[in-house]
Amino acid sequence: MGHAALSLRKPQRPLIFLSSAAKRTPTESNDSDPTSDPKSQMAHRPRKLAVRRASEQDERRPSSAHQAALGPKRFVRQVHQQTLSIHDLRHPSHITAYTKQQKEAAISLARAGRPEAALIGFCDSMDALFSAVGFIMNCINYAAIVTALAHVWEAARRNDRFKSHAGVRDRIEALYQRCVQSLQTLLADMHAQGLSTVLWSSAKLGFDPDAVVPGMTHNLSLRLLKLIDVSEEKQRPNAQACANLVWALATMGHPAATSEVVDPVCWRFASLTRHADTRQRPTAQATANVLWALATMGHPAAAEMVNAVSLHFARLTQHADTKQRPNAQAAANTLWALATMRHSAATAEVVDSVTMRFAHIIDSPNAKQQPTAQNVANVVWALGTLKHTPDDDRLLGLFCACMHTMLQSQPPIAARQQLHQALAWLKPAPGSQPMEAWSSLRSGLQAVAPEPDFVPTAFTGQAEVSAALEVQALPHKAQVPYGTYWAHAVLSSSNSNDVKVFLMVERPQDFITNVPSRVLGHVSFRHQMLGRNGTVVTVPYDPDHSSVQSMAGDIKAAVEAKTGLPLDSFRS
Repeated sequence: MGHAALSLRKPQRPLIFLSSAAKRTPTESNDSDPTSDPKSQMAHRPRKLAVRRASEQDERRPSSAHQAALGPKRFVRQVHQQTLSIHDLRHPSHITAYTKQQKEAAISLARAGRPEAALIGFCDSMDALFSAVGFIMNCINYAAIVTALAHVWEAARRNDRFKSHAGVRDRIEALYQRCVQSLQTLLADMHAQGLSTVLWSSAKLGFDPDAVVPGMTHNLSLRLLKLIDVSEEKQRPNAQACANLVWALATMGHPAATSEVVDPVCWRFASLTRHADTRQRPTAQATANVLWALATMGHPAAAEMVNAVSLHFARLTQHADTKQRPNAQAAANTLWALATMRHSAATAEVVDSVTMRFAHIIDSPNAKQQPTAQNVANVVWALGTLKHTPDDDRLLGLFCACMHTMLQSQPPIAARQQLHQALAWLKPAPGSQPMEAWSSLRSGLQAVAPEPDFVPTAFTGQAEVSAALEVQALPHKAQVPYGTYWAHAVLSSSNSNDVKVFLMVERPQDFITNVPSRVLGHVSFRHQMLGRNGTVVTVPYDPDHSSVQSMAGDIKAAVEAKTGLPLDSFRS
């Protein structure tokens, strides 16, 4: 399935500092009386910090091509000269603005084709920041640095040229550790937004705060819980903070995601769906993220709470402001979550509203809004799992037309497999829903994209895994879809027990970076879903250390240990 990504509010253009800040901070008071000399009075008066929006100075910024031609240190130094000198920082608020500038400069460099240079350059600028003004930094600054690092990391990962070698990973982890260690003694000063964004950023980076400071993730969560009950409404976590917290815990697969932590946060989120101030109500993306997180964690959430959240999402599908309506990813993830939880909140009213919104997006002329093959597969799978037939018979035809458009120009094998497998999940039991509608949808798909014969698609380590299975003389199929999940290889026993084994390769990116013994939340969930159809056996693979012979031995040991059968049982 496609995983939801948080849609944070787009930041404003960075502030460009044009003059040095006064040495006296805005919070300091001047207890001494100024002299009567007007010049002396001017000398004692704190100078105001002149700022302008970056849009007013775009012509002074280096072009993307020029950025790419510069090394990370020269690039960061040039940005310093055009914006704000690090030695001009005199107040924590200036540090936050400076961090934002460096983040946007690094993101621009990543998009210009220098992702590694962008990450290293950003880390260099933050190291210099610590050295120059670390003594005045506060919890807001540390949280801002972690969040900025996550955004730069995301921008770098989206670049096809990005290669996360050990040097880059070490620099990122060192900066992250420095910030988390600094936050350890400042938890009592942190506000809800800072707490939630640190957790969200950690999940984006693939880090667990516990690996830096034992118990840090739980302490960050507990601090946010305490803020739910404070008397002043402004200090309580808003909807985005609540969504960030549960999404982060689900993504990290963290043991801190207990009922004592998750339930109060989700109840707070649900209460905001009816807030008198409509601006405080959750966005469609935040709502989809909460439902996705609950489904991914397998959390036994209260029916009343899930109903409130689901109904809010359904209402947003018809919001007067079209910008507030959910996009294709949010709609698909919501239907997937409700189907995965098999929840009573998946009423005809909710499912029809979300499905109609998804259909409207398909029918939209805006190409950027069109759903992906994974989105369509998730929606079709959800409708089949919920045994729900949309009221409007035209919807199935619309899905068919979407598949036609999606697969006609460049029909990828993986997309075909996903869509056909989703139809298999959707196939109605006798008398459960109209067979004609399903048959029409399948016929339409077959006409434009016949179900492909097995053609394996490459995944990291595929050659080594196939070679290792051949060393063990094990017949197998690779890249086999089950529902909306894929098994890297499938083995079947030759005895009467007919044991089916899903062989899953666990790569370094499937684990929490600084907790290499724990897989990410969505990886664990994928194993659980595949486990409904057979036995899941995991095999580690590290491109820097694994060999065919070592993997062959790992496969033998893992299969025999998990199934209790000798490996000969899987040889024909």
